Amino acid sequence: MKINSLLILIFVSILLVISALTSVLIKFNSPIVKSERELVFPILMKEINNVGKIIIHSKGKEFSIINNDDEWYLKEKNKYPIPREKVRNFLLELTNLILVEKKTKLENRLSRLDLDTPSYSSDSRKINIFNKNEKLIASGFIGKRKYFLYVDGRSGTYIRKGDDYQTWLAEGEMNFGFYPKDWLDNNVFNFEPKDVKKIVIYHANGKTLETSREDPKSKMEILGVDPNREFKTDNEADRLAYVVEDFEFYDVESRSENNFLDKPHIKSSVIYEFFDGFIIEFNIFTLLGEKKSSEFQEPTRWARVNIKDVNLLSDSKYTREKIDSLQQYLEKWDFKLQELDGIRTTKKIEAMFK
Repeated sequence: MKINSLLILIFVSILLVISALTSVLIKFNSPIVKSERELVFPILMKEINNVGKIIIHSKGKEFSIINNDDEWYLKEKNKYPIPREKVRNFLLELTNLILVEKKTKLENRLSRLDLDTPSYSSDSRKINIFNKNEKLIASGFIGKRKYFLYVDGRSGTYIRKGDDYQTWLAEGEMNFGFYPKDWLDNNVFNFEPKDVKKIVIYHANGKTLETSREDPKSKMEILGVDPNREFKTDNEADRLAYVVEDFEFYDVESRSENNFLDKPHIKSSVIYEFFDGFIIEFNIFTLLGEKKSSEFQEPTRWARVNIKDVNLLSDSKYTREKIDSLQQYLEKWDFKLQELDGIRTTKKIEAMFK
């Protein structure tokens, strides 16, 4: 009798454990899912190939992405082109958002989900999308991501539709930039550093740093230095040429704008002379008096880049058409430098020694 009672007790305990585990798994794996699987922006799905304008409001500013004959550009960057793939991915992610669960509709709680009014201190993003006839076809707020919405790893996104305070958890992810520069293809050019024959940095104080090499296979040497001085690394001079390899900007502005000329700055320059028969010149504008977050933060540097003295060799790997096309592009824009490029284009000889 005692054995039967023990077996019954064990059986009941097993059932209770199974029931508890099932309850936990159901709760973890299945939020309150709307049975109809309603799209967040159903009209956008129908008109995705007819989108004419996207307006994004984030970090307290607004910017517009415009469709011009199926070519996209950023209005606030003097019509700087935007890769179609970036716009396409954004629209597809937006159309694939599916309503899952209602959340708060209290105005004072919107900021917890990054669904408050976009401001400099908020990570909320408001979007308005118009078709080519200027009709609004999608509007709302994109907030925080909900990681691991499902056990298979898929994530969700908190959203608001239109200006309604009702918030939702939606199935799907949104990956788009808060700032205009985040939408741009920031690659400018990509040259082989070994093709650089000579580098001369002209500092604002009148001093120069000059390097050269005999051929593409040889090591770049710094000229006019004490042979007894020891460099930090064995390739200090070669590193200066890395600027022309996969050169990418941090931000870009039209050269017709006063991006930095009306701010306190010092001007320097650097030339990269290529074996192939042309020179790339960087005119560097280092801004002064900026507030730094730490003593190690580099100052903001802008560059105006030009190609000059083009006399291509007959066996050059670069065509005249490519060089001319690049120069036409460079003449239109000023580039805010990545920090490492800013350091290399203004390098002082003292910073290269041990």
